[in-house]
Amino acid sequence: MLGLIPVLGIPFAVRAWVEYARLRRPPAGLWNPAARYLGWSTALASAGILLTLLVSLWIIAVALQAG
Repeated sequence: MLGLIPVLGIPFAVRAWVEYARLRRPPAGLWNPAARYLGWSTALASAGILLTLLVSLWIIAVALQAG
């Protein structure tokens, strides 16, 4: 959930994506009891990156209109 914080959450979001890429394919025959949390972390990381992008664009647009 730290990945949802605009700007400050970027490292956490990137780390969540890296872990998702590393753990998305468990070895054959093994069950990952934390798979649900892995999916949620990736979704929240994506939302955090999107939120940061939208906030950044909004700040730039306001700054351009003010200047």
